[in-house]
Amino acid sequence: MAAGDVINSNRLGDNAWFYFQPAAGVEIMITSLHIAGAAQNAGLTSDSINESYAETSAVGGASLNVKIGVTNTNYLNIYGSDSVGYSGIQTK
Repeated sequence: MAAGDVINSNRLGDNAWFYFQPAAGVEIMITSLHIAGAAQNAGLTSDSINESYAETSAVGGASLNVKIGVTNTNYLNIYGSDSVGYSGIQTK
């Protein structure tokens, strides 16, 4: 992949955390998140530290317009008991 490429993924949220960690030297700007289920959470992690940017316990789903920079060091974590997804663009 190269700068300017669009990245995205959708999957069933199997009551487990989903992590998106790009390769070393790659930077991605996440622009959209979809999280559905009774428990929902999204944020950044760096192995030992989790930072939540969006958290809700509302039943249903949330589609969020966000600007979250993701690297190999600080990468995306999403939890949704029903489904999760993200979309973004590679910047480097």
